[in-house]
This record gives sequence, structure tokens and C-alpha cells, in this order.
Amino acid sequence: MTLMRERRIREFGGMMVELAFCELLSSRESHSGSPWAGTALSIPVDLPSDCIVGHYYPTIVHDPLH
Repeated sequence: MTLMRERRIREFGGMMVELAFCELLSSRESHSGSPWAGTALSIPVDLPSDCIVGHYYPTIVHDPLH
């Protein structure tokens, strides 16, 4: 987490809090946890190689323009 900008950590934390509350309140729908919400974390510096423990290629990539 030290490699990420503080505002991104706060934004992501807020989305997770929203998702948690919406799961507790069955009458509310969270849009932050939807598959198309674009939830991603960015790291503005090079990631050290010891941080990479594996990877995979998705079988389907959603294209919102098609």
C-alpha cells in the first residue's frame, strides 16, 4: 500500500465501505462492486519484482464499446 497514492487508497476504501453497507442493507444496491465499475488500483511507480508472485490472462475481456 505504500506504493499507492493516498487518495487512491481512500477512494478504494470508500468503495469497499459502500459495498459492505449495501450487502448489510438488502434494499440498497452498490454500484462500486459491479463488474463494470472499473475498480482498479494504480501504482504510479515501478513495481519491484519481488512483489510479483503470479499472473493470469483473462478468458474474456469486456469491451464496453461493442
